[in-house]
Amino acid sequence: MRATNAIDENQGAKTKGTTKSAPVAKKRHKGPRVFDLLLRIGNGALTVKRIRKQGWYVAEDLLEDFAHAIKKRPIRSVGLGTAVGFGVGSLVGWICSRGRNSRRS
Repeated sequence: MRATNAIDENQGAKTKGTTKSAPVAKKRHKGPRVFDLLLRIGNGALTVKRIRKQGWYVAEDLLEDFAHAIKKRPIRSVGLGTAVGFGVGSLVGWICSRGRNSRRS
């Protein structure tokens, strides 16, 4: 390529450089778009990390609250656990037996 006095499109001043063809100029303008995209991806990754950390803190707080509630009322906690286990077991047994009866018909 030969050296000419070309006008820089971004600065509007004459600079001594090489002439650029149209495809090269188009690639030059795509640079900021790619940079913006990478910046957004990086910001998204930081946002995901921040949300994950906050979620971890919430989970720790819930576990501490559950532990406190169990220590405060242990009999109620055992009764509640027993009732939930019985209810879930009954529901699963009912669903499984219902499926067998409908297959036999």
